[in-house]
Amino acid sequence: MPFDLSKIAARQRTVEIDGVGPVVFREPTLADYTRSQVDPYWWGSCISCPDGSPFVASNADLGAVRADVAGRLLEEVNRPRPTEPAPAGSGESPARSNA
Repeated sequence: MPFDLSKIAARQRTVEIDGVGPVVFREPTLADYTRSQVDPYWWGSCISCPDGSPFVASNADLGAVRADVAGRLLEEVNRPRPTEPAPAGSGESPARSNA
């Protein structure tokens, strides 16, 4: 039986960006990173409006966005999204002390 990919599929979240408003960011996928070899604005595919529409008509349009705003958007696309911590008592050993 194949692995259930929904367990490891890219997640999304809405973030308020100063000067822009609420924006939905999807975690980059392997396909996104592969496309980055030929498309410097690949990360635009990871951004959408809250209503589900694309953030820009064409990812190349991101080249006209002010550098400070583009930097905040790209930073959010690439922001680490740690997984939920394991519940207490999950078998994790406490760190040993040298004292």
